[in-house]
Amino acid sequence: MLSLELKMGRTLEVFYAQDIERWREGMMKHSAGVLVVLLLLVVVSTGNVSADERRIGSGSVDLEPVESFAPAPLELGFGPGRRIALRGTIEGFNFEPGTCNPDTDQGPFPGKCLFFTNSEPVLPGQFKRAFPGQRSFTLCECTVDGKPGKFFLDILYPESDEDIQVTHFTIRDAEGDLRGLRGSGSLNLLTGEYELRYRFVH
Repeated sequence: MLSLELKMGRTLEVFYAQDIERWREGMMKHSAGVLVVLLLLVVVSTGNVSADERRIGSGSVDLEPVESFAPAPLELGFGPGRRIALRGTIEGFNFEPGTCNPDTDQGPFPGKCLFFTNSEPVLPGQFKRAFPGQRSFTLCECTVDGKPGKFFLDILYPESDEDIQVTHFTIRDAEGDLRGLRGSGSLNLLTGEYELRYRFVH
């Protein structure tokens, strides 16, 4: 017959073995829960710190200012060109390098060069881009959502300069309060309206 001490010892051994197993199971569940919480915190933290929500913007070019679509002097080493006033989500002036021959006082748009050409000579009212081809860059000194700064527009043109109706652009190298701005969009030259999708990456 087993002694009381031996029975008690075996009973305690079984009890502790069961207790240890329950403790292990509990710790595993607890650890899994902690891991899930930590992963959620990382995801939420990454979302809040790395980037704002994606936004949709719109606006149009503005012909009214005297300097809009008019000859502009040398700017940041680009050479001469024209400045285009933008209104809406993007507000300010976009400088486009090239040859701007303003229309005469008798023309439909006096003092402005609205129409693209790739021919020489550049006739009154016409604009010839400084860099031929389907890709070009412009410099925008603008605000976006009221934040001031500068950025380049990487513009993709159709194959023919004689029949440009829609251009597509990507925002590059934003500075000032616009640092971290990312976005792309399109400009309809027939209506003068643009649309873009953008966000701020921190």
